[in-house]
Amino acid sequence: LNMTDYFQLEGLTYKIIPIKNTKPVDPGSYGRVNTDILYENLVNKFKWGNIDNPEVYLDETTLRQTRNFRNLFYRLAMKLVTEGNKEKAIKTLDHCIKVMPQSTCPYDVFAIRLAEAYFTAGATDKGTNLLKIMTDQAVEKYKYYSRFKGKQLKSVQSELDENAQILMYTQQIAQIHQQEALAKELRAKAE
Repeated sequence: LNMTDYFQLEGLTYKIIPIKNTKPVDPGSYGRVNTDILYENLVNKFKWGNIDNPEVYLDETTLRQTRNFRNLFYRLAMKLVTEGNKEKAIKTLDHCIKVMPQSTCPYDVFAIRLAEAYFTAGATDKGTNLLKIMTDQAVEKYKYYSRFKGKQLKSVQSELDENAQILMYTQQIAQIHQQEALAKELRAKAE
């Protein structure tokens, strides 16, 4: 219906508003971000259903959905940075890590955006820590899946590819944010 220019992100769905968004949005994303409402919803109002509780079983569908949730936190944090509110952006990212920790929602290739947002917000130590965790996890998974042979290898090719992407992206994020020592360390782990 050609309404995407009128989308506003305030939570888990878009709201259609009578204001056209004229600013560019990340590819694959739609709408403007209302930081006041989205922050209130994601950080203060929404209940995350014990996603952080290791005693709660998270099925494949729920885990896949965390990609979308983490992306909401990323978009909010990046918009807050552009508005000059880096402190609130870091709080946003910290809350995301708290409610969807790696221990219950393993990081995937999409979680790299959280590290990118930390660097952009000036929380270099938190971005560095996240990249190291993701690299270690990807190296471990890559080594595991590399042991498969023949038809079994074909069945895990997507896991190999995703972990190779993570290893490449973590190094790129470090380099983009001029963390040369970190990029070198991550490269060494990936070899």
